[in-house]
Amino acid sequence: MLLEELASASPGNQRYAVLRRFEKDESAVEMLRAVRRDGPGRLRRAALDALAAVGGETALEPADQRLVERFVRVRRLTDPIGG
Repeated sequence: MLLEELASASPGNQRYAVLRRFEKDESAVEMLRAVRRDGPGRLRRAALDALAAVGGETALEPADQRLVERFVRVRRLTDPIGG
């Protein structure tokens, strides 16, 4: 399954290549949303990553939008700006 590949992909070119394959699949957004809602749990993080990459904010359901907003708030507290 493509999502399993993304979950185990190393950062960089390998991850990018897997995400590109998601972009070519018209049913990808709905499938990824289903994984986010229903699991399996080990693939939920990769599904969020793929949803954001493939469809941007508009592809995320409201709960996932709130989750990403929380991540951003935490990162702003811990990461130096422009660093």
